[in-house]
Amino acid sequence: MPILTHWKHYKKDETHMKEFMGKLSVRLAVDEKDKPTVEACSDILQKAVRQRRYLLKKKYFTDIPANQVRTTSPVSSLTDDQWLELMQMWSTAKAKATAAKYRLNHAKVRHHQKTGSRSCIPHLYAYRQKNKDREVDAVEMFKVCHTSDKTGMTDEVKETVSTMENMLAQPAQDMETARSSTEIVSKVLTQNSAASTFLKNAGIETSVSKSVASAAREAQLREQLQAEKERADHLQEELDTLKKKAADTEESMARTQEEVCRTQQEMEEFRKKQEANDLILQRILGLKSGTGP
Repeated sequence: MPILTHWKHYKKDETHMKEFMGKLSVRLAVDEKDKPTVEACSDILQKAVRQRRYLLKKKYFTDIPANQVRTTSPVSSLTDDQWLELMQMWSTAKAKATAAKYRLNHAKVRHHQKTGSRSCIPHLYAYRQKNKDREVDAVEMFKVCHTSDKTGMTDEVKETVSTMENMLAQPAQDMETARSSTEIVSKVLTQNSAASTFLKNAGIETSVSKSVASAAREAQLREQLQAEKERADHLQEELDTLKKKAADTEESMARTQEEVCRTQQEMEEFRKKQEANDLILQRILGLKSGTGP
């Protein structure tokens, strides 16, 4: 399957989807005429293409010096022209800005899932099937999705799990019944991020988790509103200061203009007096020489 620059190219050329469905039908009982089945397969293909494109970029383009980036396709599924189109897309300012934003958001994630090539939903489904003889609570699901067979749990995940287990072991005060594991997981996760989607991805989101997330989101919006209000007040103060400076400048310019006009008037009066004095002096000199009237 070629890795193209955008999903719209796969939608435009239906041969890619048909080929994918044909390969699936060989291994699985897939009804190619069933619309929900086709949409599900299309979603799988889209995610697989996106993941493959990301891996290609990471291995052959990201952090590679420009003079060492391959100009020919590094894989057999891509032609040289298709590879050049991918490189051109990754080299645009928009793509670089998106990549930088992704890295920044990725750095903010405290709990990275350790489900391997599977997403959270099929990973938990397989785990439930393996433990169908007992109930798997939300805390255990969180541990399963964030524990690696090779490296175990990160320090952040260990701390979060410890908090969840302590809350689960100690009944909440002033409550007739203990908190459920779902409520505890929701409460702990939303303290770190109001946008946590773990419970939703695990298929165990409840009205409790929604209300907790909504409250956290509301608090976050209040903080943002307060910050915007303080910023607006600060900008208003700066605007008032600038207006005052502008008024002072206008007043100073007006005074300067008045002084200029007054100086011009004084110079004009002085010039007239000087002309009159010159005329009188000429008459006096004329009388002395006998040439005057």
